[in-house]
Parts: sequence; structure tokens; C-alpha cells
Amino acid sequence: MKTSFIHTADWQIGKQFANIKGDIAAFLREARFDVIKTLAGLANQHKADAILVAGDVFDANEVSDTTIRKTLNAMQEYKGPWVLLPGNHDPALAQSVWTRMKNLPEKTDNIILALEPESISVANDKLLILPAPLKLRHEYKDLTEWYDTFQAPSSAFKVGLAHGSIEGFLPESAEIHNMISYQRTEKAELDYLALGDWHGQMKVSTKAWYAGTPEQDRFQDNEPGKALLVTLNKNDDVPRVESLDTGKYQWHKIQFAIFTANDIEALNDDFSKFQSAKNQVISLSLDGNLSLENRQKLEQLLDSWKAKFAMLEIDDTNLKLSPSEQDLQDFQSAGFLSNTLEKLLAIKENESNEQHPFADRAIQMLWQELQSNKGVG
Repeated sequence: MKTSFIHTADWQIGKQFANIKGDIAAFLREARFDVIKTLAGLANQHKADAILVAGDVFDANEVSDTTIRKTLNAMQEYKGPWVLLPGNHDPALAQSVWTRMKNLPEKTDNIILALEPESISVANDKLLILPAPLKLRHEYKDLTEWYDTFQAPSSAFKVGLAHGSIEGFLPESAEIHNMISYQRTEKAELDYLALGDWHGQMKVSTKAWYAGTPEQDRFQDNEPGKALLVTLNKNDDVPRVESLDTGKYQWHKIQFAIFTANDIEALNDDFSKFQSAKNQVISLSLDGNLSLENRQKLEQLLDSWKAKFAMLEIDDTNLKLSPSEQDLQDFQSAGFLSNTLEKLLAIKENESNEQHPFADRAIQMLWQELQSNKGVG
């Protein structure tokens, strides 16, 4: 006997991306609907028997009915069973996103809501799903304990579906609630444990995996933007697990030091290595020291890439200005601008001056004014 399914988690449909400035936030929200269609396409392509979603389907229980309807519509491209588990973002409260979803006409019979710790049989009874739904945002007991005493009524594959932190396995910064025993797969004799909550793809053991979010949603390099194709075979001791790329946007946090024009060219070269620039979400932290002329070159470069990337967020707090001899000579020929520069340089050197934090930017603007006057001349 053999079966296969798609394991995914942490869609967080309806996430607002409130910390993201500009129009890109709307595109990031829409991408979370699009990735459902990608998952459906992969399930069809690989002839998967089911799609298991291990929690946090929605970002919050308060998402609108329109958001729920759009989610259900996106799922229509795969006609096999979808098994949806409540997570810590969308727990199965008395009144929740799940109680509203039940009554919507877009909710078809193949969309199964795993709202109770009760076995769910799919794939012509080849696959027995054991869900551990969260009914509170924070649970203080292991909701997968019931797996250990469950008596399977047949020889179907037993697959746990849970949302939380594997005890003693994830980094200390991970959620400390909703703990799951590391030994659960062995104790319950599971064929596979499909996990959600950790947004990066991660192998816990040969029979337990975090799928990660299918569409990256933060600056963290932990294998996001993926799903898992899991194949179970009675002739094999362990499942075959294949990672599938699903995400549209890639998020990158970059630190770069700039001192010369060559460094600016090097930054441009690094940016040019990204494939599909329009799908890159970049957070760039700059440090170093630049002349006014080179700072202007940098600004021109960054403005160019802002128009190519999905987002280019820049922190140049630690990038300082140091006018070169040529910069100073240019100012000396400009009369009143030279006097203004001297005052700004004095403020720049005096950290106790309340205007000190703004001096570099003011000098840069003064330089731009100088170049503008040159053009007029």
C-alpha cells in the first residue's frame, strides 16, 4: 500500500504586513492567496491523495468573510481532500474563523476542518489523520498525547497533524507554549508527523518535519517558501520526503560596508546576481564612509534598484559623510554654499549639538544644491 500527500503550514492568510511601507504590502497579501493555487497545482501534478495544512491557515480569527471566501476559491483548483488544522493564530474558539467558514457556500465537502482531536480518514481509507487542533492561542499541555492511546481501526497509514514547538528542539526564541514531545512519533507509532508553527522548513526526524510557510513573510533565512511532498509506502521503513519550491517573493537582509566608488560597484554587482529582481524584498543596512561625490553615486544606484526590486528598504544610519579635498574645493568656488558647509561640518563634529543627527543629510542636500547650480551655469 502506498500514498502521498502535500504537507504545508502557516499560510497566515490575511496578514497585513503593517511594518512594510508602500504598495508592496498589498502584493505580499495577494501572494498568500496565489500560493494556495500553487499548492493545488503541485498536488495535481504529483497526483497527491491529500493536502494537509498544519495550522495557522489564517493570520487571525478576525479576518473578513471576503478573505475566507477568497481562500476557499483558491482551493478549488485541487479536488482532493484539504485537511485544515487550527493553529495559535486561528484557534478553534467557540466563535472563530472556522465557525464562519462552515456556513459559506464556497466551503465544499473536500475541505475538511480538523476542529476536534478525532481521526479523519481520507484517500480511500489509506490515510488516517490524527489532528491536534488548538482551541486556545496558548496551550500548556501536549495536545498530541492522545495519539499514544489511539487504536487504529485498520492498517491505514497514521499521520499526526499538529501545530507547536517540538520540546527541546527549536531555538530558545521559538514559542514556549504549545509544546509537542520529541518522542511522539515513536510513542504513537506514527508513520509521519506533519508539523506547523516554525516558518522555515525543518527536519525533526525521519518521520517528523516542519513544512515551513509556503510564502516567505519575514527576513529570516531558514528555508521558507516551500512545501513537502510526503510519500508513504508499507514496503519502506521511513517516508520519502521531497521539498517543493512554492514561494514567489524572497526576502533578504543584507549588510554592506562602503568606502569607495569600487564598493558601490561591488554592491551593484551583488544586486545584479538576484534572479527575478521584481520578486526580491530587500532590507539593506549600510555602514562606512563616503565622499559627497560618491554618496551621490550611491543614491543614484539605490534609486535605480528601488524601481527594480519589489522592495528596497535602506538603513544608512551608520554610513557617514567625509567631504574629500575635491568636494571642499568645489564648495569654495560656490560662495555662500561654502559658508553653509562650514557651519554644517561644525555641527557634524559636535555630537552634543541637537542638530548633529541631521548634519550628514543636510550636507548631502547642500551637495545636491551645488551640483544643481553647476548645471544651471
